[in-house]
Amino acid sequence: MVKVTRWAPCPGAVIEQDPWIPLDALWEVDRDLQPLYLMISGSSGGYLEVRVHPESGQLMSLTVIDLPPEGGGLDWGPQPELLWGVVPVFDISEWEDADPAFRIVRKTVELSHARLPEGELLTLGGTVAAVKASCGPVVVGVSHQGELTHFWFRSESTEV
Repeated sequence: MVKVTRWAPCPGAVIEQDPWIPLDALWEVDRDLQPLYLMISGSSGGYLEVRVHPESGQLMSLTVIDLPPEGGGLDWGPQPELLWGVVPVFDISEWEDADPAFRIVRKTVELSHARLPEGELLTLGGTVAAVKASCGPVVVGVSHQGELTHFWFRSESTEV
């Protein structure tokens, strides 16, 4: 998986509702440049499109194109560190070998989805989160190894 290397300030994020797209989140990141694309296929189903800023590496958006199969919640293990008002920054060296016309990196991991009273949860790979980064109504989980563990689309009244 593409690694998260650090965090950048995030003024906000929004969740967009669309009848044709199951889940969509946009982080308030500069959008003046063509993004890099991380296309994540679920080994048992599901398909995600992650857009990454081509210069800063900041997460720009997540679009769930095909909802993964239903799964359980998260196995938190020790309580993850909680960061407020930040967005993940990816190591963009992975895109160096990508076709410049498409700027796409493709990965396959185990994906699952759960609808909870607190919101929608997407899990990636089953790795335990070491950090939860909250910006607006979206929380991104990252492991000790810098791998994405989950995206949590919180209900408006939900605490982290």
